[in-house]
Amino acid sequence: MPIETTPKSKLKYYLIAFDAEGRERTDDPDGKMSDKVIEALKSEPLTDVFILSHGWQGDVPAARRQYDNWIEAMASCPDDLEKMKQARPGFRPLMIGVHWPSLAWGEEEFGGGDAGTSFAAPAENPVEKLVNEYAERLDAMPDVRAALRTIIVAATQEIAPDELPPEVREAYRVVDAGSTLASKGEGAEPGADREPFDPDKVYEASKDDVSFGGFSLGGMLAPLRSFTFWKMKDRAKKFGETAGFSFLREIQTAGGEKVKVHVMGHSFGCIVVSAMLAGPDGGGNLVRPIDSLALMQGALSLWSYCADIPMAKSLREKKSVARSSRRCRRATRRWASSIRSAPGRVGTSPSRLESCRSTAQLASLERAGRE
Repeated sequence: MPIETTPKSKLKYYLIAFDAEGRERTDDPDGKMSDKVIEALKSEPLTDVFILSHGWQGDVPAARRQYDNWIEAMASCPDDLEKMKQARPGFRPLMIGVHWPSLAWGEEEFGGGDAGTSFAAPAENPVEKLVNEYAERLDAMPDVRAALRTIIVAATQEIAPDELPPEVREAYRVVDAGSTLASKGEGAEPGADREPFDPDKVYEASKDDVSFGGFSLGGMLAPLRSFTFWKMKDRAKKFGETAGFSFLREIQTAGGEKVKVHVMGHSFGCIVVSAMLAGPDGGGNLVRPIDSLALMQGALSLWSYCADIPMAKSLREKKSVARSSRRCRRATRRWASSIRSAPGRVGTSPSRLESCRSTAQLASLERAGRE
């Protein structure tokens, strides 16, 4: 895509787009942007390179908006810029925004404009369209595709039942088994640091959720939204370790020792840039250490930079108590619903009273665990 220009300060930056597999896109009408960056480093008297990475929910238009805003914010700090010029005589930066697709159903065309609203009849069945789009994002095999169809068809019939139907619950388990996502809990690498997938747990939690904005996957489709989150987190790590790492090494080689390199990430972009520094499987070697790293609102575990988690056992014990309490709360909600649906019945049985006492005991245990 062309070299971008911010709307107010008219500063220029390179926007380099990669695909979902971490390959730099070759369909840019202006040529391969990384080649233009390397050419500039070799031919212009540049002093500093700034590499920026957006996070989750980023397509091409969103990447443009974010990088425009970030660079405009830097340009609005004249005192800091003056200090930089004093500290770095001849200060001349080159700014780069890397784009990796992190928004399901995002706009990935280079034009970036709104195609407009069409009132023509859809060319594809909407259920099949959603199945196809989600299957692509999960690299789905035929059995997973069939499971997705089961889930989506059921959602068109009743989007928010009291609990997941058995066939939908099983379909979600098929989708999870067919995904490439690991479930190693706290301490694992980003994307694998989730707990074992529980469709009922995700569905129950979604009942109080608000929309993420844009296309909403609520109700019975909420666990699909969960898959999107972890898939994009996994993609951030893989992109940073491979294409991001290789690109950073190219920048360092072309710029030489006199050009300082600064890296900044936001949200899942913190995973991208951290993986850029670590390289494939955490074993890569950069040409030299970078000069600065900024991690803004990192959407990753606070344990990501630790070799060990001392309280991991304690965390597992607390979660066990919390899971037991959640199961009791679900049972109590169903019990209360059955009372509301039976007008004139205000009494209850000893077994239900015992269930209520058990719920209170478990709640007390959960509070004790937190303390």
